[in-house]
Amino acid sequence: AQFSKKKNVTNIIFNFAKCCYPIPNDKIIGAVHKNKDMIIHKAQCKNLSKYELTLPIRWEIDASKKYIAQVKIISHSKVESLLRIIEIITNKKVSIVSFNIRLFEIFFYKIIAELEVSDSDMLKELLFTLELNTFVYCAQRI
Repeated sequence: AQFSKKKNVTNIIFNFAKCCYPIPNDKIIGAVHKNKDMIIHKAQCKNLSKYELTLPIRWEIDASKKYIAQVKIISHSKVESLLRIIEIITNKKVSIVSFNIRLFEIFFYKIIAELEVSDSDMLKELLFTLELNTFVYCAQRI
């Protein structure tokens, strides 16, 4: 990942937070870890309070790179619904990293998925497309 850095910032290893899954176009904060690595969090992440030193940073977007975003989808509990959701995701050229399905209140599936996207605009478009379908009750980023 690339970020714009201030002068005199060198030899820092950047890692993405697994709690909030930041992706390009999100407002982000760099949290300096004890070992001097920087963990990149979304600006509104609740875990930022754990760090003594945080720095505002911004993306230098590389459209060829992919980032993992977590989403929650509530849908009808029919196999056809699952197949259609997967079809919509793959038609948008989004890769599925993980796809966890649980029965939710008898008639619904609760899906937690990790998807590879290039930025938050791509993710918003996908979630909007999913919610246009009558078998999807909710599609949102976690």
